[in-house]
Parts: sequence; structure tokens; C-alpha cells
Amino acid sequence: FYPELKKREINISESIHKKIATLIGKDGCRFIHLTEKYNLLYIFYQNYKIELFGTNDANIMKAVHDLIRQIKYMNYLNRTQ
Repeated sequence: FYPELKKREINISESIHKKIATLIGKDGCRFIHLTEKYNLLYIFYQNYKIELFGTNDANIMKAVHDLIRQIKYMNYLNRTQ
């Protein structure tokens, strides 16, 4: 259905894996928001990886940077607690 489907992955550390529900949001609301904001097809979390699928590289990379920013903030919070 999508001949130009592109995929990017973000590897997740053990400490973030333990708090992945916070990153995903209740009922997936944060992933859903990012999917809509960046016009992606879908975002999955499995096997310590966040997988982003879409047809536009620029939009995928914007979503990747957004997620990395959120992960860095979570790491910061872990260090300060």
C-alpha cells in the first residue's frame, strides 16, 4: 500500500524502558499526538525500540528529534531524583 514507506528506530535504555508508559502516554495519547502532528503512519514500541513509520523523511526526523528531546528530559529527571 505504501511503496515509499520509510522506517526509523530509536533504541531505548533500560532506565527509559522501565518508564516507557510515561513516554507513550495514557492509551498511547503521546504517540498518537506525534503521529498526527508529523503526519506519520504509525509509531510502535517493541523490543527496546521506538519504531516510526511514514512516507516523508523530514517528518519522521522531526518526530525522532521530538522523542529524543522527551527522552533526554526523562533522563534528566531520573538524575535529579
